[in-house]
Amino acid sequence: MTQSGWAHSGGRVSILVVAALLNSCSDDDSPPASCIVVGGATAPMPLFVPPDPPVALAQVSGASPFAPGCGRESVCGTVYVGSEVEPFVSINPLDTANLVGVWQQDRWSNGGAQGLLSAFSSDGGQTWATRQAPFSRCSGGNAVNGGDYARATDPWVSFGADGAAYWMAMVITDLPSGGEITGMRVSRSTDGGDTWDAPITLIQDPNPYTNDKNSITADPTDPLYVYAVWDRLDASTVTGPAYFTRTTDGGASWEQARPIYDPGTQAQTVGNQI
Repeated sequence: MTQSGWAHSGGRVSILVVAALLNSCSDDDSPPASCIVVGGATAPMPLFVPPDPPVALAQVSGASPFAPGCGRESVCGTVYVGSEVEPFVSINPLDTANLVGVWQQDRWSNGGAQGLLSAFSSDGGQTWATRQAPFSRCSGGNAVNGGDYARATDPWVSFGADGAAYWMAMVITDLPSGGEITGMRVSRSTDGGDTWDAPITLIQDPNPYTNDKNSITADPTDPLYVYAVWDRLDASTVTGPAYFTRTTDGGASWEQARPIYDPGTQAQTVGNQI
């Protein structure tokens, strides 16, 4: 089996391995290294490997830290206080004991959450400490720091080659005249998730545009480059191209967001990833 075959065969690997072992243990040949001799005949080595003992689970999230009504919502919906959804975790390539997780806190029934939370571990996940960044009003966002949004969602985190972590989110707020504004924001941590910079806004649009389903990927070889993608829906033309931006200075600034693929009318992209 070639190296590329291992990388792309997915769930079929185990079947191919079994077939390869059985075929290699023919009585017509001397037993290869992958076989054992049983009573003068060859047989495949045992394929069952006892699992490792279960690892104790560590509780990361707790009671909601957000005050009732912190988002100052003026639209309908039910907020489920104490709910945590859409978790995502990343491991520091320079220190595998350092992990950062992010999630939605207090999910709304009609989309988004009161805010996002993060937690970091410095001991391989045994203990965790919770942190916030001002993506939305409930987590400290306001007009001054650019976080004057009622809701946040779609959390994603990625470690760079230098150990810096990048936390991306979609933000949403309602307009007094109706409709909403959606945007994409990114915060950076240079201390393993203990503290987070004020998020930078990558894009924000009112209706008929909706920015949605984002992901962020830090370059694994160059700490200066980080890439962000999402879909930007346009209700007026019924399109949803993939939008892209990047930083080339380690998150200090970001290029103007631009479309990189447009599937045309009556079509959209979704779930874009670098």
